[in-house]
Amino acid sequence: MAVYQTRSHFERKYGYLTDNPKIGADLATHYWNPGNSLSHRETIQSLTGATLSGRPLAEFCNLGNDALWEKAKQKIEAAARRTSSDETAHLDASIHIVHGAEEIASTTESVSRMWRNFETWIEKNYKADVTS
Repeated sequence: MAVYQTRSHFERKYGYLTDNPKIGADLATHYWNPGNSLSHRETIQSLTGATLSGRPLAEFCNLGNDALWEKAKQKIEAAARRTSSDETAHLDASIHIVHGAEEIASTTESVSRMWRNFETWIEKNYKADVTS
């Protein structure tokens, strides 16, 4: 319930979730920084301004396939229109994407290079079977 309430809050507040740099600051302020000084219910209230509720989860579960697909397409189209900033390049992290013993991609060169290598690997190994 809390995940869907949190997602719903951010979608209302910022309009989108993926690659949104504002979300991390809110999560840090309301969820992570208080640690165990607040209960789970209190962190939800702190972030969303509402008590813990199953409403966002129920609303999602009650969407039919067509409505869910339409919502997904709208999110994909909106994401394609947003300009991307390579803010993830400043993570100060070493990231390795592996499949078994195979290293698919890493941040050794750059975050952008890691994503290109990962996309290439996905395209090579999981070609979409599109028949319409």
